Amino acid sequence: AASAAGALARTAAPDRIADAGIRLARGGRDSPIEIARRLADAGYRHENPVGSPGDFARRGGILDVFPVRRRLPVRVEFAFDEVEDLREFEVDTQRSGDHLERPAELWIPPAWEWIGANPPAGPEEPHPAFSSPGSDGFRSGLTEYLEGADLFLADPERFREAADGETLRVVESHSSAGRRRPVDAAEPPELLADHDALLERLERPPPAGAVRLRALDPPARTRRAPEGALPAAEIASRPVESYARRPTALFDNLTRPAPPGAAVHLFAPGEGAAARFRERAAQAGARVPDDDGGGVGVGVGVGIEAPPRVFVHSGRLSAGFEMPGIALRVVSGAALLAAPPRARPARSSRTRSFFSDFRDLKPGDPVVHADHGVGRFVRITRLDSGEGAPELVEIQYAKGARLFVPVDRLDLLDRYSAGGDGSAPPLDRLGGGAWGRRRKRVARALRDIADDLIQLYAERRETPGHAFARDTPGLGEFEDGFEWEETEDQARAIREVFADMESPAPMDRLLAGDVGFGKTEVALRAAFKAAMDGKQVAVLAPTTVLAAQHARVFAERFRPFPIRVELLSRFRAPKQQRETAAGLRSGTVDLVIGTHRLLSKDVEFRDLGLLVVDEEQRFGVAAKERLKRLAAGVDHLALTATPIPRTLNMSLAGIRDLSVIETAPRDRMAIHTEVRPFDPPLVAEAIRHEMGREGQVYFVHNRIESLDAMAAWLGDLVPEAKILAAHGKMPEAALERTILRFQNGEADILLATTIIENGLDLPRVNTLLVNRAETFGLSQLYQIRGRVGRSSRRAYAYLLTPPGAPLSERAEPRLRAL
Repeated sequence: AASAAGALARTAAPDRIADAGIRLARGGRDSPIEIARRLADAGYRHENPVGSPGDFARRGGILDVFPVRRRLPVRVEFAFDEVEDLREFEVDTQRSGDHLERPAELWIPPAWEWIGANPPAGPEEPHPAFSSPGSDGFRSGLTEYLEGADLFLADPERFREAADGETLRVVESHSSAGRRRPVDAAEPPELLADHDALLERLERPPPAGAVRLRALDPPARTRRAPEGALPAAEIASRPVESYARRPTALFDNLTRPAPPGAAVHLFAPGEGAAARFRERAAQAGARVPDDDGGGVGVGVGVGIEAPPRVFVHSGRLSAGFEMPGIALRVVSGAALLAAPPRARPARSSRTRSFFSDFRDLKPGDPVVHADHGVGRFVRITRLDSGEGAPELVEIQYAKGARLFVPVDRLDLLDRYSAGGDGSAPPLDRLGGGAWGRRRKRVARALRDIADDLIQLYAERRETPGHAFARDTPGLGEFEDGFEWEETEDQARAIREVFADMESPAPMDRLLAGDVGFGKTEVALRAAFKAAMDGKQVAVLAPTTVLAAQHARVFAERFRPFPIRVELLSRFRAPKQQRETAAGLRSGTVDLVIGTHRLLSKDVEFRDLGLLVVDEEQRFGVAAKERLKRLAAGVDHLALTATPIPRTLNMSLAGIRDLSVIETAPRDRMAIHTEVRPFDPPLVAEAIRHEMGREGQVYFVHNRIESLDAMAAWLGDLVPEAKILAAHGKMPEAALERTILRFQNGEADILLATTIIENGLDLPRVNTLLVNRAETFGLSQLYQIRGRVGRSSRRAYAYLLTPPGAPLSERAEPRLRAL
């Protein structure tokens, strides 16, 4: 599949890309320095340690590389200029094992198309930003790669409009770059395929032409195909009926008579889910072949109608479609199935915890050794080049002293957690007494508060609570509504929450996890368990935007079940608020999501069983006092992405139980973050790049009084972009309409204050620009940045500072910490 930007972009010829691949074999003659150079030319990024496809790192005679088509990275060990060994290793632990593959040969395909040019900032840059010499090599395009193939063109008119927009974007970007362009920079015609030739190619009928997929009853279009173009073959299509959270309805549909030769293809997320669906569909009476059907499974049938053939594949689709003319339906099964339960228990150790942090550790970062104190991480090395020599973590201490820690003793190491100012810590002396004295002072302080902690913990344990039933009706079907595969941390957190709820003592658990790591799904499972056991559930959020977001998610997931969900915030009319409050008192409202409005005196619950608080640290003292009264004897689950030290202290000391989700969802890519001086061409290029891949942009400008002026400036800078503005002082109805319009894709840019900090979860938004980033706190920037990168697409965050103004000593480490 290709967008208009991808179809227009010139690239290296097919034979040149094939030649850029690297083949290594055990015993082969290759230089690690030369291989590293070729990897860089092929688009691989130098990242130490290696963490995602497209990364590589070289440490002397050891080369780590993560080929773009492999499941795990590979460690290549050289003996001078000979490949001595090839072995896979785990990303989390950076260690190989007997259960991992040791290939005799390794094929490393290129990671990008512009062979020999400077790699871009991320893998989805549309071209090397006009800064790559040697553009003569980039003469091929999509049509050269697909010569002789039939193309399927979805929504031809929209494609043409996008192609026009991409051409204009590249020309304007080239012009705005001005003096920043190198003298040997490529011109736009050298970077883009011929616009008219591409469209003419797409107008050809099959064979070796375009099959045009048009929507049934499409909206009127004013643009026509070029005069004289041959009519391409057309197949009418439309979105398939949604079966999200309604698997029973899908099974019923699969057993109904259909036109002869009808076929249904369902894509389930993973082999396990596919096997599970085949079994359930067969039990319902559907015609499921013994295998996946191989090809597309479309044929011309003869005779009377019969149920369609059902082919199940392992894979992900964002949405389904159907083509009535050929009796074909394609259904996305991601929303129907949950990952099968894991048989093995989740492993948890200090070594594993450190390795999770180690993935992002860079040379110079501070670490803490349990016996020797604070030092700086230098590298991973070997002191002996002989076979079987252990890998060591090298740490630098005061006065140049060095400590080497074997990788099997990483339980002694922790990543240093900076204080509020983000300043670098002083290094301890190896063999000195300062670290020991510090540890003793901390131990005395802990003993001083131990009595209070024990008393508070005992009181909580003695408070009677409700023991929820172990078996929850409909839980399996509710879990089927989760469209992603649970991570190991997420599954463990769900088990821990359920165990607490089934205990007679009230739950008081803190769930900590990065933004977008799946905390809301854990809360959804807990809420379902409570509501199906006859208890009411309250979900408290710090902002109206976040409350509205949660309300939409909870209402959608609970729709197939007899559970009434309501929203209580200033977004609701006074009459609606009164009706919701009355429903809570009478018990007709099962689950309510709200802001501080939930803590008002007129809000009373008939039988509250679970309180979920999102970002609890954002509530003030008065609100927390009300929370204590509200949650007396009630199961309490708090969610946070950035827990404050006091909250963590309560969890680590035992007053509250702690669950941590530190594993990113599958296919989630790290956010590419840059701290840059404010530069109009950079802003324009970032916005146009995101628009070119049909995405949306957040632009954070935290000054309400100049928001309109910034909107006008952005409109002049990128006139083709549609802009909406939002801030917290807008009337609630206007703010809600603005957010919903942006969510529905009616604008390209949302210009906003920090109101986006919590609550907006839009997978299409994957570029963020923050103006005057030096004025924000680390926690706030972390939350704001978490609004992008919530899909499998690479996201970009630009933290913009005043041009020419030096950063303060406090702002510098805060921004670099991201």
